[in-house]
Amino acid sequence: MQKLIIILLLITFVFGLKVLEHQCGHDKFRENYKYESIPQDPVEESSDILPKKETDMRFKYSNKKCGLVPIPDIDRSQGKNSDLHLYISYTVERGKNTLAHAGWCQFIDNLGPTHGTVNFNLGLLAAKNLEDPVEFEDLMEIVIHEMTHILGFSDNDVPKWINSKGQPYTDPIVKVLSRGVQRMFLRTPHVLAFAKKYYGCEYLPGMPLEDQGGNGSAGSHWEQTAIADEYMNASSSLTQAYFSGFTTNLLRDTGFYAEVNASMEEKTTYGQGKGCQFITGKCDQSIREFCRPVKDEGLCDYYHHGSSSCDIGTYNDPDYCIWNQIWDQFKMFQRDFITYKLQTR
Repeated sequence: MQKLIIILLLITFVFGLKVLEHQCGHDKFRENYKYESIPQDPVEESSDILPKKETDMRFKYSNKKCGLVPIPDIDRSQGKNSDLHLYISYTVERGKNTLAHAGWCQFIDNLGPTHGTVNFNLGLLAAKNLEDPVEFEDLMEIVIHEMTHILGFSDNDVPKWINSKGQPYTDPIVKVLSRGVQRMFLRTPHVLAFAKKYYGCEYLPGMPLEDQGGNGSAGSHWEQTAIADEYMNASSSLTQAYFSGFTTNLLRDTGFYAEVNASMEEKTTYGQGKGCQFITGKCDQSIREFCRPVKDEGLCDYYHHGSSSCDIGTYNDPDYCIWNQIWDQFKMFQRDFITYKLQTR
């Protein structure tokens, strides 16, 4: 069984750089990147993929290309000695604000993705200072985010997930009337158990999924008001993006990975122990996770990374759950919650 170390190798190869030691959190408030994703997911050294046979790793789909890369004839007749084969490409699109996008090109029922693609936009990368450890870390987070969609974190792939008996889940995503609107909750076993324990709510219907952004965003990310600064939120973080237990347990629930290394999880405290009210009840603007416009202006963000703005955005919640958003160079910063997931079949 091979460790899934493809992400670190990929990033090292493409950027040809060494990750430098992180310096100051405030340096990271420089720029926000929007990213696209196609369907499915990854996670550097965090999981063992269920081993696949040589015949499984042959490219059998009729597609002539995987993303932008033509499929070599040998890949159709001879399977690679790997568990996930990636085709890497680049484009030069200075007019776009997408740094990278990724997706699977072949998927085998009960085994998961076998082939995928990652495309880098050198039109934007050329303008970045990749010697800057903060900018380089931002890029790493975005690439890992995109590859996690390849591994299975996608609304289109949830119906393909399998339980311990090799069967699809029954109603893995449910819609529940909460805060006056219909919200999506992921309720697969590991995610549900982790969420109940994390929030201290035995009656939690599931873990809230992003409900904005339309196709490609909604249902394919964690809800920002439930777990902020998680690397699988729909918006990239200006500070630290955490690889939390919610995502590792999601990978377990796909059924495609024999082992997920829990030691890779990063500790988060946002919303921890706040009970059912925090997820399904009316927003309590007096608690640390949320804020009050004007009164809380200029306070630190939740994790104390820097000064922030408390501003009401456009949300589906009638109660307007709002939280401190980091100032970008001491100017009010509005996050863009929309990401797009491109479909390749």
